[in-house]
Amino acid sequence: MSSLSAQLARARQAVGVKSPVVRRGKPSLLFSPQEAAELDAHAIYQLGLRGNFQRCMAAMAAGCLVQMQQTASEVSRMQYLAI
Repeated sequence: MSSLSAQLARARQAVGVKSPVVRRGKPSLLFSPQEAAELDAHAIYQLGLRGNFQRCMAAMAAGCLVQMQQTASEVSRMQYLAI
């Protein structure tokens, strides 16, 4: 144990703080630790590709919707001017 570790341990004991919990691995927002442990690199890559594809499709759909709204407003403006 390094002198810094020993100093921190003594300080924790003096304050009454329990030892910090050491967690293995990184936290996941999508999977439990057990599920995350079962995923291999290929599965994670495929998941990323699928998510990126869905995001791109949503962006394209939103862009088409904006374009349709602009076209509809131009058509109604042209109809108003034609009257």
